[in-house]
Amino acid sequence: MKRRAPASSLTPDQRMIFALLLAAQAATVAPLLVELPLWVPGITLFLIGLRALFLWRNRPTPRSWVLVLLGIGAAAAVLAQFHSLNGRDAGVSMLLFAAALKSFEIRSRRDLIVVIYLAYLLAVAHFLFDQSIPWVLYALALIVFVTMLLTRLHAGPQPPGWRSLGYVGLLRILAAIPLTLLLFALFPRIEGPLWGRPAQSQNAVTGITNQLTPGSIARLATSQAVAFRATFTGAPPAHDARYWRVYVMDHFNGRRWVQSPSARPHPGNLQPTGQIRHYSLLMQASDRHAIPALDMPLQAPARARLEAGHVLRANNLIDGTREFALSAASHYVLDSTLAPGARRAALQLPPGVALQARALAERWRAADPAPQAIVNRALAYFHDHAFYYTLRPPPLHGDITDDFLFKVRRGFCEQYASAFAVLMRAAGIPTRIVAGYAGGEWNPVLHYLLVRQANAHAWVEVWLQGRGWVRIDPTSAVAASRVQRSAANSPGVATIGEGLHIGFVQHWFNTLSMSWDSVEYFWNLTIVAFGPQQQRAFLQRIGLQSGGIAQALYIAIGIAVLMLLGLGIDLLRRSAAPADAPTRLYRRHLRRLARSGLRPAPSEGALDFAERVAAQLPQEAEHARRIAALYTQARYAGGDTKRQTHRLRQLMQAVRETRKSD
Repeated sequence: MKRRAPASSLTPDQRMIFALLLAAQAATVAPLLVELPLWVPGITLFLIGLRALFLWRNRPTPRSWVLVLLGIGAAAAVLAQFHSLNGRDAGVSMLLFAAALKSFEIRSRRDLIVVIYLAYLLAVAHFLFDQSIPWVLYALALIVFVTMLLTRLHAGPQPPGWRSLGYVGLLRILAAIPLTLLLFALFPRIEGPLWGRPAQSQNAVTGITNQLTPGSIARLATSQAVAFRATFTGAPPAHDARYWRVYVMDHFNGRRWVQSPSARPHPGNLQPTGQIRHYSLLMQASDRHAIPALDMPLQAPARARLEAGHVLRANNLIDGTREFALSAASHYVLDSTLAPGARRAALQLPPGVALQARALAERWRAADPAPQAIVNRALAYFHDHAFYYTLRPPPLHGDITDDFLFKVRRGFCEQYASAFAVLMRAAGIPTRIVAGYAGGEWNPVLHYLLVRQANAHAWVEVWLQGRGWVRIDPTSAVAASRVQRSAANSPGVATIGEGLHIGFVQHWFNTLSMSWDSVEYFWNLTIVAFGPQQQRAFLQRIGLQSGGIAQALYIAIGIAVLMLLGLGIDLLRRSAAPADAPTRLYRRHLRRLARSGLRPAPSEGALDFAERVAAQLPQEAEHARRIAALYTQARYAGGDTKRQTHRLRQLMQAVRETRKSD
């Protein structure tokens, strides 16, 4: 009958390192609770805790065949969850299980080293999910801690203290920075972010969608997540001109607005008539193709296109931080003529809905059929009647348009935009809904516009003869006195929330928030969004060529220079290294003998030199032999600190006695 494997063959110090390593693993896995399906990090943490319990109670670990079955079960579960063992989520899940199960196989110092290397992989695996500054600092702290454990494991029976280990760990991380920067700047970049996000992400990114229903914009009103940042060449647009179009919807089914399936692919004919504004847009990951664009985008940037409604779409999914160079016309005429098909689509209303709204629009048109007059009557209707702007509108029942216009009269921007569009179509004016962002916070530190998800907004475009599509924001027609306080800080209603004052604490918090955002903006712009275009521009600025062969040559030269630099620093450090205490005392003894013309040969040891001194200066024989023996013991014998201190004091006393005898 086979006996079970021994519980552990590790020394007490190695067991302590193992326990700390398990703690580091748990600290690495915990943040993944919000990134992966809960059961993956949950089971991993359970296995780590179970291994810690076995270690604490010195219990034998399960047999190998049990671990093999657990590994096969974990792979099957990952395959069932992700339908693949490849990719970010599946790959990181397999790494978690591998690291946790490997910890049950630790029998020796070598096994411990393998698990330490797996801990390094776990620490950097989170970069596939999050490249923010807080996580980078957290991961660096974990890496320094794991390096401390690795250094202590290699230190032998007399390891340095934890403070010294921390210094060594930090120093080794700092020493890797030059090579890291070299590879970051010169290693050929692939299309996409520094660390890619797969399309099959388990957690959808919150943001505007391609359909508008009651509450679809309001749910974003409290989100402080960054949507994008924009840096302008010249002055930024005025606040009332900060409209960023994302989706254009022209089909209404009575409750929901979507883009018509028959929408023509052509974006429309744009005639710029005013100032052209150039800007750079740094966009956060959205897991969608839509690119927010300031009204009205002139042309599509590289790897993007203009689509129906004059909206921008990236060719590839925006799965990471991306930078786009864009331009917009501040004044324009979009579609000076409207084709019959497009007109019919822009006048479509489902039969049997919004009967009261239709009747109201008919009365306006009967009073004055001019489209601009009807638009003004609708805006005045929202301003003069008891309409309220609120983040928490009551639910709409039945016909949502009539219920909102004639009963509830409380809503967010999507209710106002939808009702206004129905009124215009009922009056015979081609109209469509635009969903995007409005407003933004100006950062005075780095001079860019910060737009959050809370800036999500909806407005309408009406087509007027000779003017084309004209932007109308019905929400701004609501009287400022009827903007409920809970919605006052929503950037989407900034134009109607003017006059609301903030206190000192809020002002201080806003200043602190914008300062931190400046740091994040710089990090995202220079590090996270450093793609192929940015690399080519950087190499061009410093006078280097881009391309695989040229960059490989630069990397080889850079590594050679760093190696030579490191070798030179090491030689200087060794030559300039201060002598230890026994050596300083022995050199003092040698300087005394040098006055008698005796000096040790370069290859002559202390004991041999003492015998030569005894032969040539018999009166010095006893002192020379004693000092040589004490020096050799103090320098090379080792032992605990107390014993080393005692030997050093003996050597010091012997050297002093020789000087007194002169």
